[in-house]
Amino acid sequence: MGTWTNWSGLSVAHPVQQRTPHDAGDVAEAVLAARNDGLTVKMPGTGHSFTDIAVTDGIQLLPGSLRGVVGVDQDAMTVTALAGTPLHELNTALERLHLSLHNMGDIAEQTIAGAISTGTHGTGGHRSSLSAQVVGLELVSGDGTLLRADATENPEVLDVARLGLGRWASSRR
Repeated sequence: MGTWTNWSGLSVAHPVQQRTPHDAGDVAEAVLAARNDGLTVKMPGTGHSFTDIAVTDGIQLLPGSLRGVVGVDQDAMTVTALAGTPLHELNTALERLHLSLHNMGDIAEQTIAGAISTGTHGTGGHRSSLSAQVVGLELVSGDGTLLRADATENPEVLDVARLGLGRWASSRR
C-alpha cells in the first residue's frame, strides 16, 4: 500500500489497506475487518494535526466520500453534516442557510470530524471549541456498532466523543 503523510510531512503512515467509506455501514465494515485481523483503523481527515494521532499501519479510512450537509433544523438552528465535510464547505452551506458557527479556527481545510474530535478552537477566550457546538452525533464503536448520541440518547457517549481524539471505543466485547 502507499505512504500517507500529514500536512507537514512529519507524520508518516504505511497502511496495509486504504478504504473510502461512503456511509456508516462502510465504516463499520472496516472497523470489523480491522478488529478481526488485529489491526488498528484510523480516519485521518485532511491530515492537519501536528501529531501522529492519525497514523496507522492498519486500515486507513479516507473521508472524501463522507461530505455534505444532509439535514437542517432552522428552528433549532442546527445542521447535520457528514464527518468528512471540510469546514470551508460547511461554512459555505451554512451561509446559504443564513446560519454560521459561533467560533471558527484559522484552518478551514479540516474535516468536521477532525476539527471536533481534536478540540479545534477558534478565536478569543470567550468562545468554546467547535466540539462544544455539537448537539448530537453518530459514531461507529470499536465493535462495529453504530451509536447515536445526543442529550437524551447515550449522553455519556456524546460527552466523550465530542473531543475523543478518535480514540473512543466501546466497552462492550
